[in-house]
Amino acid sequence: MDTDDAPTASSPAGKPIRPIELADALDISRPYAQLLLTGKRPWTQALALKAWRATGHKLGGLEALTDDECDQLERLTGAIRDAAAPEPAPVPTRPIAASGEGFAV
Repeated sequence: MDTDDAPTASSPAGKPIRPIELADALDISRPYAQLLLTGKRPWTQALALKAWRATGHKLGGLEALTDDECDQLERLTGAIRDAAAPEPAPVPTRPIAASGEGFAV
């Protein structure tokens, strides 16, 4: 068995998740998934929540939370992210002049 495929964490049902499964679910590299699962890289809340949604495994500090608490955390972090997002720049209502056009000489 390849070490990248070795089970390293388990779900509530007790079935371990393999780095390849986590990598596929989160669209990350297998080595990065391995580092996350072995604790050599820290989890962000957003990534831990994404992993929980995609795989059902509570990882990265979510292990002690109930599903309802994870839902609340997800809503809270989403609200914070949305509030911190900058407003999009306004779209010009008229075409931008080509270089040299519209300038007095």
